[in-house]
Amino acid sequence: MLIGAEDTDFATLLDGKAPRGLQLPDSEIAPRAALRMLRELAARIRPQFAPAAWWIVESGELVGLCSLTRLPIADAIDIGYGIAPSRQGRGHASGAIAHIVEWACSDPRVTAVTAETSVHNHPSQRVLERNGFLRIGERMDPEDGELICWRRLTVRIRPERPEDVDTIHNLTTAAFKHMPYSSQTEAAIVDALRRADALTVSLVATKDGAIVGHVAFSPVTINGEENGWYGLGPVSIWPVEQWKGIGHALIREGLSRLMDLNAEGCVVLGSPSYYSRFGFVSDPELRYGDVPPEHFQRLCFTDIVPKGEVAFHPGFHVA
Repeated sequence: MLIGAEDTDFATLLDGKAPRGLQLPDSEIAPRAALRMLRELAARIRPQFAPAAWWIVESGELVGLCSLTRLPIADAIDIGYGIAPSRQGRGHASGAIAHIVEWACSDPRVTAVTAETSVHNHPSQRVLERNGFLRIGERMDPEDGELICWRRLTVRIRPERPEDVDTIHNLTTAAFKHMPYSSQTEAAIVDALRRADALTVSLVATKDGAIVGHVAFSPVTINGEENGWYGLGPVSIWPVEQWKGIGHALIREGLSRLMDLNAEGCVVLGSPSYYSRFGFVSDPELRYGDVPPEHFQRLCFTDIVPKGEVAFHPGFHVA
């Protein structure tokens, strides 16, 4: 459970007492210097954005603390958290971050939650991964050393529903309208795949209940045979929501669902620099027509690496 941490709570804790009638663990939540710093930080943030910090409480005991590390930037909040050493390894951090994510998803002020962990702090990395955070980079901090940067969008991802069809069509049309490489048939492709029952995975991202993005995965053949491989795309995001990581989240979730279906792998036609971040690689021995090999990539889910000519579903050939 999370309880908003007020300035008076910090003052009580710094006096060596438990705030709000809670019990204290047999090891300190954080050193006094850190608590003073976090109190001052929360006091600076709170007038412009609240809550700024939370107590992590379990069975009436104050076991940890989670707080914002700065004022929100571009509607993204950055969090830090810690658990009393004697209470670590019991799932308290995972539960607390899950509550933070749930709150952030319901707060229209927040579009993303970010965090940083030491490259050596594997337990904290697992906490974030379990809560849907994606690793987006690394940086070197002069005091803390090498850090991994994480982000969790506040959009929700779910399978498409019948009532989503028109919105997905309009969304896909808008997303590709000004793309110079587009054939302007992407919306028709999705419709054709759906009519042929070939949308193996079709996911939408929603924000405040409204659809903001869509991704499709459909079966492909290799050398004329179906063998558990799928094609990624189209991926569509409303133009006003682009460059916020929504497509990234949709693709990650879609690939995960393909693996849950025991798929052998996935291919994609697109930017090598973008799709390589998901593990896609170019392979001259797996071809798609006369497309340059670097722009056609594969991602194997097993040790079996196919060779030959790939064909997408006939739905991709709509006029």
